[in-house]
Amino acid sequence: MYKKFFFSLIALISSLTIWAGEPVPEFVMRQAGETFQRYIEWKNGEETLVFPVITDVHTNDRETYRHVGYLAHTDRLFSYDFMVNLGDIGLNLGSPHDDAGLSRQIVEWTRSEMAEFPGVFLYVAGNHDWDGGEGTHLTSKYLSDVFQSLAHRYADGNMHLVEGTVYGYYDVPEKRVRMILLNSSATETLSGDYYCYGKKQLDWLTGLLNDTPIGMDVIILSHFMPHRMGHWKPKHNIPRPATSILTHLLADYVNRRAGGEQEVTWDFTHASGSLVGVVAGDSHVNNFICDDGVNYFVTQGYGNVGKENMQEGQRRAEFNYRESLCCDVVAVKLKSKEVRVFRIGAGGKEFDQEFTYGNEPLPAGFTITAHSGAYNTPPNSMQFIDTSLENDADILEFDVRLRPDGELAMSHDAIKDNDAELIEPVMMKIKGRRTHINLDIKEPRTLRSLYKLIKRLKMADQVFLTGVEDQAIPEVKKSCPGIAYYLNFAADVNLLADPAYQNLLLAKLRETGAVGINCNYKYCTSLLAELLHKNGYLLSVWTVDKVADMHRVLRCHPDNITTRNPLELKEVLAGR
Repeated sequence: MYKKFFFSLIALISSLTIWAGEPVPEFVMRQAGETFQRYIEWKNGEETLVFPVITDVHTNDRETYRHVGYLAHTDRLFSYDFMVNLGDIGLNLGSPHDDAGLSRQIVEWTRSEMAEFPGVFLYVAGNHDWDGGEGTHLTSKYLSDVFQSLAHRYADGNMHLVEGTVYGYYDVPEKRVRMILLNSSATETLSGDYYCYGKKQLDWLTGLLNDTPIGMDVIILSHFMPHRMGHWKPKHNIPRPATSILTHLLADYVNRRAGGEQEVTWDFTHASGSLVGVVAGDSHVNNFICDDGVNYFVTQGYGNVGKENMQEGQRRAEFNYRESLCCDVVAVKLKSKEVRVFRIGAGGKEFDQEFTYGNEPLPAGFTITAHSGAYNTPPNSMQFIDTSLENDADILEFDVRLRPDGELAMSHDAIKDNDAELIEPVMMKIKGRRTHINLDIKEPRTLRSLYKLIKRLKMADQVFLTGVEDQAIPEVKKSCPGIAYYLNFAADVNLLADPAYQNLLLAKLRETGAVGINCNYKYCTSLLAELLHKNGYLLSVWTVDKVADMHRVLRCHPDNITTRNPLELKEVLAGR
């Protein structure tokens, strides 16, 4: 009850307040109050980093620039750590013959509104804020000098811009968070397109990420959304080389890998810091995706986009700027590594987004499978079985074939004699224990006999099948009804963001009846795991033997990892 009274009082006071010489509309604090209540309930007393984002104001002949000030006004509720303007204030939308008069006026309007916030206000140049080459617009450097001076007023030496550029970083005092400001509207880029990132900037970013201190969280601000989920179609959905480079660079940073593309190289194998994610505007839609461990969030803003140019799955809230805000507040729980983005105005709580970062919790029931030959034992041997049980393995895996005498036995390769270890004594040794069995099917002709053995031993709940390719599915369904199995499948990582490809993959799983996908670690991505989990399927990954690969795969959140080195994997898990 008191909360509702508080917000009603704030809204009433705000409607009567004269700010920057103009009345603040009633809807501003009413919508902010609704959002603030959701934020307080989610915050639950924890320390947070909190900042609002406004983007794509596209003033031109509209008065949307006033929304910059309206948003700053909501600080009296949230007590922001800083504020963010992701660009496209709309300088090159006016007449090409206005001698930059309108552009300069828009800059002054925007600067005045930003100046109302008594704190650091970060600005990132947009593609509609650049020098169009006709001498009628203002350069990004000029804009940076104007707007970043507002940040420097309160930054206490924590604001660092690269000399002669419009990109840099801001270290938030006492929060151990580094805000990296990129310039996605550079006039000199690897692709020859101003709408991208240049080599100099990407080299600088590589160095900065490598120098990020241990325990510091990183948030990247960019006008342009580098991930393709934020791109338009058809004319804008084109390859941008430097954009591809940035997404690969960030994925390698998160997963502590070395790599390179075109003229840019990097090595993050010994890097520190934790990437919270990338926050971008430009797209005029509202979407989130986690791809290869990197969180990408695109906020809608005040620009428009026709439905014919929107990808499937992209969404936006329709609104009237005279009656509603359209801004997002990003809140980060620094201890629990949780992020929630709260919409103020257009779309309300339906457009809130929530995600995690860093070493997120693994799925409930996560398991480690000891691959045949784990613990430095001979593969498919009784020594391997005994050692796995001594180490209380979650799951142990061995290969299933038929001996010449027709008995089921453990062997990776075709059996030429009858010396291979029989499977029945192995299963009887494991029966009733906590350990489960992954039966890797090397020959579909084993399935009928295997099913009879499983049913006779009453172990249907303690075993599952892998090694099942497309051609073996009919035989699995016929010979092993009711026995859980994974489908061996190598998803095309370049198509996973495509809804059509996702639908095909899910249709295949529904058709086969598999419990999930078992794939080589090279094909494991967080996007694949997210797709499977959202639709009730599991992801198992093989064979992850190197520590560096363990770190990368764990960030994708699989349900199971198969490894020859389960003790090393447990050490990696303990250090998360």
